[in-house]
Amino acid sequence: MLKKQRILFIATGYGDSPVLSGGEVRLFNIVKHLSGKILPDFLTTSGGVSAADNYRISGFFRNIVTVKNRFMGIKESSGFQRLIGYYISAFDAEKKLTAVKYDAIYTSSDCYGDIYPAYKYRLNNQSAKWFCMLHHKYDSPFKRPGFFPVNALLYLLQLHSYKMIAKRADCVFVLETEAGEQIAQTLIKYGYKGQIHYVKNGINKIPAVKTKKDKSMAVYLGGLRPSKGLYDIVPVWKKAWEKNPKLKLTVIGKGSDKDMKYLKDTVEKNGLSGSVTIAGYVDTKNLNTLLSKAYVFFLPSREEGWGISILEALQHGCLPVVYDLPAFKVFKNNVVRIPRFDHGVYAEEMLKAFKSKSNGVNKKFIAKFYWSDIAKNELSIIKMMVGRSDGRKVGGKI
Repeated sequence: MLKKQRILFIATGYGDSPVLSGGEVRLFNIVKHLSGKILPDFLTTSGGVSAADNYRISGFFRNIVTVKNRFMGIKESSGFQRLIGYYISAFDAEKKLTAVKYDAIYTSSDCYGDIYPAYKYRLNNQSAKWFCMLHHKYDSPFKRPGFFPVNALLYLLQLHSYKMIAKRADCVFVLETEAGEQIAQTLIKYGYKGQIHYVKNGINKIPAVKTKKDKSMAVYLGGLRPSKGLYDIVPVWKKAWEKNPKLKLTVIGKGSDKDMKYLKDTVEKNGLSGSVTIAGYVDTKNLNTLLSKAYVFFLPSREEGWGISILEALQHGCLPVVYDLPAFKVFKNNVVRIPRFDHGVYAEEMLKAFKSKSNGVNKKFIAKFYWSDIAKNELSIIKMMVGRSDGRKVGGKI
């Protein structure tokens, strides 16, 4: 009889913030849909603990282990502090993993705070398997929006993480996108000889929400940072609003204190306070209601590995208007693509989207992306690689 595998899921990229990235949404849904089939533990930071509580996933883990992320106890408020936090989390996680045994570890991203302890654990536990989920490859820091020194360090850290993955990981999951293929080829270039599986991101099946569409309402949903379009939101929206002052935008998501202040100040400075609502974190029930009511999904993100939020919007019959990123090819003709990174064209196309006739929900397309099917596929891969229990002693709390 096959025994349930003890698997440690690692996600330390949160730092102090409970804001979910697409990678963590994916991780939580995989764990949720594997409930009762594996024995999952979760290693994360204080922000990750809050995120798990907010997502109502905490009860699906056997143990939740918290690692440090603050330097001298100082709360993170900048990208540089978050970068330092990666190192603190990485070394604290390595220490806490010294005395425990797992059948497998599963890292949810290429974050250094995830990869370094996984690499060290795999080095010291030859019988354990290391599964690694990778989402996207950073652009050159010369092209990526944001603070150049931080972007340069993140770029170099990601390459270092890829080298550790190439050397020790047993199985890598990458998305069925150009970015996924790019990552696969990078790992092979670094000498990776393990398994590579191409996978999807998804959504949960939800009951229909009976809400009348508001043809003047748009929703933004995502992390608020430069690479996700922070600096594009106001310039694009203002151009559209000037031609139709009845338009309303609800911005859902959070970022650093600095980035949140920037958005709030920029909205006020441009006279958009009556048109733009910064909602911050919104629970699942209210999110579904807002997406069901909205007519347009506004996501001027400049960097995506997939775009789970786009699937969520499509599920509610909300038309996504996005930059023409390679990752978005998976959505075919279900989204409106804007040439990168033209604010004027974006505003014009968004105005057209508000006037367009809704095509409703493409149920056949959406059905390809349910988390239940995605998790089932990954479980079969994990069980195949971990194999039957060999009777060795595993367990013990951290």
